[in-house]
Amino acid sequence: MNRLACTISTAILLFSAAACNATCANTLSNCTAGCWNQDGTSTAEGIKICKPVGPGFYSPLDNDQRFPCEAGEFSDHPQAEQCNACPAGSISGHGMASCTPCPSGSFQDKPGQSACLDCQPGYVGEGADSYVRIAHNNSILCDR
Repeated sequence: MNRLACTISTAILLFSAAACNATCANTLSNCTAGCWNQDGTSTAEGIKICKPVGPGFYSPLDNDQRFPCEAGEFSDHPQAEQCNACPAGSISGHGMASCTPCPSGSFQDKPGQSACLDCQPGYVGEGADSYVRIAHNNSILCDR
């Protein structure tokens, strides 16, 4: 069952939530990527109970643990195998499901960052497009 079908069917109560977790199969070996074995739980037969890692976390292939996304990264997917870098103009903290645009008066010209930079005196930043690259020397300025 694909995730879209699960989302729709759960919303209209055609299937139980357990049916939508079918992508994290219980297993005798390590959980699949994007899934983890919370608290090391298993059945009496030794089958590991695998669950989605949830947004802001990831679990690489062949691993039973989940890890929070690093600062400057995010994961909005409930079963992520890896996190993604925040785009330029935005930042994130540790274990985040989304990135936050830089506030007015600041900018960030690099992807994957955890802090915005203050604009130079006399300049104002406005979110993701708050900086201008000057072609001859590639310097960073905010809008005047």
